[in-house]
Amino acid sequence: MSLDKERHNADRPDRYRPRSKWLPDRPHKAYPGGGDVDAFGDESLYKPSLLGTACVEPSEISAGSIAPLKLIYTTGPVQLPTGTVVSFCMRGQDPLGKFPQECRIQGPDECRLRPYGLGFVVEEGFLTEGQQVILSWEPFRWTPLAGRREFKVTFAFPGQDVEQRLPEPVVVNVTPLEADRLEITLPCTHKPGEKVGVRVSVRDRFDNRVPINGFASLLGTRVDKKDIHIISGIGDCSLSVGDAHAIRVDAESALVAGKYVSNPSIASSDYQLYVGDLHAHDFLSEAEGYTDEVYRWAIEDRRLDFISVIPQSHGWHDNETWTVTKYMNERFLKEGEFVTFLGFEWQHTGYGDKVVHFLGGDQPYLPVDDSRYSCPTGLYDALRESDAFVISHHTAYPPGNWCPATDFDAIDTDIERVVEIWSMHGSSEGYNNDDRPLRNMDSRYTVMEALRKGLRLGFVAGSDTHSARPGGSAKEPLGYWGGLAAVWAKDLTRRSLFEAIRARRTYALTRARIVLRMTVNDAWMGSELPASDTARIRIEAWAPLPIARVEIVKNAELLKEFGPFGDECRIEHEDTTGGSAFYYCRVTQIDGELAVCSPVWIG
Repeated sequence: MSLDKERHNADRPDRYRPRSKWLPDRPHKAYPGGGDVDAFGDESLYKPSLLGTACVEPSEISAGSIAPLKLIYTTGPVQLPTGTVVSFCMRGQDPLGKFPQECRIQGPDECRLRPYGLGFVVEEGFLTEGQQVILSWEPFRWTPLAGRREFKVTFAFPGQDVEQRLPEPVVVNVTPLEADRLEITLPCTHKPGEKVGVRVSVRDRFDNRVPINGFASLLGTRVDKKDIHIISGIGDCSLSVGDAHAIRVDAESALVAGKYVSNPSIASSDYQLYVGDLHAHDFLSEAEGYTDEVYRWAIEDRRLDFISVIPQSHGWHDNETWTVTKYMNERFLKEGEFVTFLGFEWQHTGYGDKVVHFLGGDQPYLPVDDSRYSCPTGLYDALRESDAFVISHHTAYPPGNWCPATDFDAIDTDIERVVEIWSMHGSSEGYNNDDRPLRNMDSRYTVMEALRKGLRLGFVAGSDTHSARPGGSAKEPLGYWGGLAAVWAKDLTRRSLFEAIRARRTYALTRARIVLRMTVNDAWMGSELPASDTARIRIEAWAPLPIARVEIVKNAELLKEFGPFGDECRIEHEDTTGGSAFYYCRVTQIDGELAVCSPVWIG
């Protein structure tokens, strides 16, 4: 058989129409942390079977345990000479928990080794086949989040630019604890007369799903009793609710003691309320979790209606990152059930961090290190040629920080229609600076200060999850659970949600799914109205727990407080505007969970 390299190949490039290339010379971004651990390869071929083997102790552990860690490497046929760096790389920020600083290293006597991050350097001598290196840490508190954690074991040889890697990851399985509670999730609203879908999941005390099988019994107001089959900790059914305006469903099961209640679902004939997360990260950022894991958590465990899983910049993206982001975004879109928005994070220590969201399509990313997009003006000018909106976040950090303040003087509210008022970083709202404060806060850059300057921004919240758990989790790099965005829209499609966000029919949630309607002079939250002497304010709220208080805020100051209430309330209040004014409301449950709606502007 001929192996002539000149054999004809009929499949040639000139058969195809060339695509427009976006930033064709963009180099690949190497991630920090002792190894480029993404899935993108180049043409530097090698034999990973010759690099040796590695393992971890323990290979399985319960979430939140206190236990030591041991990483063991055994050298293969390829010797490791002086200067070689071996790294056990894992994406994320403390994905296994906070390690003790001191690492103990054991190796052959004839070789001098030094710990290097989660790995080691061969400082003198060389490692030969069969020799072992053991890295160990004293007991520490492991992550409370269950799931598979992977170490990619990489090798940086002296004089070589390209790292090599073992053929398989070293895996630690973090397992959930015993069942602690049931979580029952309903859609926040439903059309009158339609069936309502119910999801029941079994959770441990860290909010991990417990993968057990069994049954749960459902019973609610004007709802017939129904049993639901729980498989791997989750079960679904639909209920006929007749003409009931507000429903709540109780659930109990032999799997866990107690009776548990759902969030409320309200009959609504105009807009429907959808809840999602417009600020979530995956392994393409400095965060945990493969992309599909992030989407599946949003769909299965949090039962969100929409999401934006976005790559961070911290300078720039590469083409491969953006390709994966785009394709996975389309993969999980199922209009009418679950909506995805394509987006990326634009990060600048001089102007603030923003997320750019596109309606859809095969859109490019706009890198902050490109002079065309290196300031907000250039970014906005480019986005006017697209269907896009921008959301700034953690606005009230001091300027110049790695996580910086937002320069509100540089914001164009034609493009930035809403602002993220809290996330796992804490709150930048500025109404009560003692409520979920940022770890380092500058009150000149709160959202209230922006509104006082005359900016007209609606409100959302997001998780900014770095732990692959949209909607928030028990372990994030900073100390708060995170938040959610609530959107009143016609239906669950990209176009409808996009219109609603641009119209600012939105509000921010911490965690509880509080249903909140506010109108001023019969106009929805987010509206701009002509001048009027009177503001007729109407608020309706339905909450999972009793409501501690409802606050009406006028021009960034408390106008009037109402409450306490049961788990729903209706408030009507009339105010003399005294000139141009804006109004919004805050609804706080007895457990501190919160909903804050977008303002209405008069004049």
